[in-house]
Amino acid sequence: MISVSPAILIYSAFVCAILGGISASFVCCYSYRYLNGQSVLKGRSHCASCGHTLGALDLIPILSYVFLHGKCRYCGADIGKTAILAEDGMAAVFVLLLLRYDISPELLRAMLFVSVLLAVALIDLESFTIPDRLLGAAAAVWAVFMPFAGEGPLRYVCGGLLGGFAIAGAMLAMSLIADRILKKESMGGGDIKLFFVTGLYFGLMQNFFNLILSCVIGIIMALSGMGKKENGEGSEPMGAVPFGPAIAVSAVITMLAGQRICGWYLGLF
Repeated sequence: MISVSPAILIYSAFVCAILGGISASFVCCYSYRYLNGQSVLKGRSHCASCGHTLGALDLIPILSYVFLHGKCRYCGADIGKTAILAEDGMAAVFVLLLLRYDISPELLRAMLFVSVLLAVALIDLESFTIPDRLLGAAAAVWAVFMPFAGEGPLRYVCGGLLGGFAIAGAMLAMSLIADRILKKESMGGGDIKLFFVTGLYFGLMQNFFNLILSCVIGIIMALSGMGKKENGEGSEPMGAVPFGPAIAVSAVITMLAGQRICGWYLGLF
């Protein structure tokens, strides 16, 4: 918990909220272009409906959506709620991460990891795939912050690898058994690799908590009707639910409260 004057706390929270909105805006742009086979590094942002190039006033996170009433300035088409929900959510999450990690290297690492998780959730929600490049980016962030580990680099690496291999390995074994019994794929390889990456950040106990929580969230998603509605050629079966968004939400909750919850649970024994 941050221990500074109220003025500095408010200022820091404001900066983190702005960074969260900017990060979500970029991630939404990246996800849209990835899903449509476009490069995120080439070409200016444009309206998905009319193709008009967007100006600076159209690209202010949160505020542009509010002032434009959720519509394109040029053609009047609905922008959609994905971006505003992502920007609002990331602004709130970044502030919560500030309160959790204080101003520290851990805060920056968490912000970068959450940004990758948002991209994973958005892309998996639409395509039922988790790009390896995103998992590689998250693993690279984990490795880059190794020298700043408070528990020491060796313990940082060993704890992360144990949390990754133990949970992902168990999930892989269970998936292979279920595949043989059900005669179809029970879990995507991307989900298993994502559990390995979350294990790098959380270690064994917290990643186990992350696994349980993500299953609960996945069940809630399925019951709420977030499964695929169409069953066209080459699509996932109707009613299928992508697991990546559930893992991403669970990972954010684990970052914010996993250590405390696991500590409370172990304290019962």
